[in-house]
Amino acid sequence: MLKRFFSVLLIFSIFFFPISALAVLNYTRTPEGEEITSPVSFEVSFDELSDIECEETEHLFWGVGVVSENSYPNPVVLECVSTSTFSHTFEYSLEEGDYYLVGAYCGVDEESCENLEQLPSYDLEGDEDNPDTIFEVVKTALFEFPSDFLSTATDYLASTLDAVKIPLALVFGISLMMWIVNWIVGFVSRKARKK
Repeated sequence: MLKRFFSVLLIFSIFFFPISALAVLNYTRTPEGEEITSPVSFEVSFDELSDIECEETEHLFWGVGVVSENSYPNPVVLECVSTSTFSHTFEYSLEEGDYYLVGAYCGVDEESCENLEQLPSYDLEGDEDNPDTIFEVVKTALFEFPSDFLSTATDYLASTLDAVKIPLALVFGISLMMWIVNWIVGFVSRKARKK
């Protein structure tokens, strides 16, 4: 009896639950973390417009906007693309400061989608109802050493020293011999004067 119940339940779930429940929304922010530097990339992909709460029949553009502490609840930057693409990477040069929300936006045309006076249709990161800092853009250094700088510098120094090892040894050896000879001559001449 129990076996029959689970068989019916399985068949029922296969035929009557919507397949759209398996829809996938992927979102990645680069760089990750709470303290980041600009520029910032937001990669978004999804299976259907409804994943970001846009209407297929009504909206022809979608985009990603970023809400800052100073612009809340409206985005400070917003770029939109056609709904014919379900995957896009948005890159923004953000000013220093705290950012509360990264949201998906929809519009009937590009102009309405990029309207900075609107609220997001879907929160990708953060919560528009409970604003709190999700990341802070900090000042970039005037000059940053490459990540392999130390190993490259030591390799260069080692190869340079290998190339000048013999001439450097000759210069050091000759200088040391001249100092020793000078000291011996001075010592002998002082002894000779005392007699």
